[in-house]
Amino acid sequence: MTGLYSKKRATAGAVLTSVASFTIAWAASAQPAGKLWRDVWTVGVRAGGLVLRGGTGPFIKLPIGGPEKDDLPVWSPDGLRIAFVQSVDTRVALADIVVVDRAGRELARVAIEPVLPDRAYAGMSDVAGLAWISASRLVVHGPINPSQSQYYVIDLARQAVVEDFIDDESAPAFSPDGLHVAILAGAPHFVPPNKSAARLLLDGKTIYPARPVAGLDFVSEPKWSADGSSLAWAVHAPETAHASLVVWHGGETRGVMIPSNATGDLSVSWSGANVLVRAQEGGADGRPLSWFSDANASPLVARVAQDPLAAGIAMRDTLAERVRAEGIAEPNFWCTGCALSVLPRASY
Repeated sequence: MTGLYSKKRATAGAVLTSVASFTIAWAASAQPAGKLWRDVWTVGVRAGGLVLRGGTGPFIKLPIGGPEKDDLPVWSPDGLRIAFVQSVDTRVALADIVVVDRAGRELARVAIEPVLPDRAYAGMSDVAGLAWISASRLVVHGPINPSQSQYYVIDLARQAVVEDFIDDESAPAFSPDGLHVAILAGAPHFVPPNKSAARLLLDGKTIYPARPVAGLDFVSEPKWSADGSSLAWAVHAPETAHASLVVWHGGETRGVMIPSNATGDLSVSWSGANVLVRAQEGGADGRPLSWFSDANASPLVARVAQDPLAAGIAMRDTLAERVRAEGIAEPNFWCTGCALSVLPRASY
């Protein structure tokens, strides 16, 4: 299974004096539903530091300064802040997580695995991903071994790490308020599949399966509904030919077979109370397989597949292709009232 966040190595450098607001209008071929996209803001990395652009204007260097390298920039949900990873002397910490505003003014800084005389860290070897899990919380993750990753949750009001944990599949799911997390456990890479007992934990307590199932394979990352009331994921049991969708709601789980012979990893996504199951191809969300309308109802019923994220994914990919052609690495986008807003606010 691919991880929740993917690492893109930064290159790049930076220093800004002013930021202007621009309007952007893409050609009809790049517009889902023929709409014009306005106020698209882009942040990226060039020559070791952050650069910013509003609309179709030029990229402007952000005044972060110093010889450090910046990496993995990502917009906050409100589009007013940017979080990123900054390299530091490894004798001091593994890295710093920094938050700045659009003018490059520093708002918060938190050291990841700081070097302390009375504490030894044996967690992540590298910072591999960064994401906003709420308006005031971030999560940073890095590998420990081929299947396990270390996660640190950062509270910006306290400017401190408030939670850390290990996930066996690099696939935690944070509730929309950033206060609850579902993780996969019981199936690290060094345990043979037929002897593993994979399970899904919510805030440390097992919610699935009710009893251990040898060889149970979680073939998708768990995903929260937008209102935080439900979780959905896909599993494949060794005795079945098809994967199943499982939905947790109101403290109970319900499952239904996915009407497809697709093999390999899947992805699930929410649109209101509906769940879409897609094939995952090459680490990216692929073709729609099944659409489950009103996934909180019982029984679960599959409908003709639709894709509520297709417009946002197409727009993001078009934007990324264009700015990378301009020599910008690690691009991340934000805009008001456009399809991009339905995508996870994470480095990719």
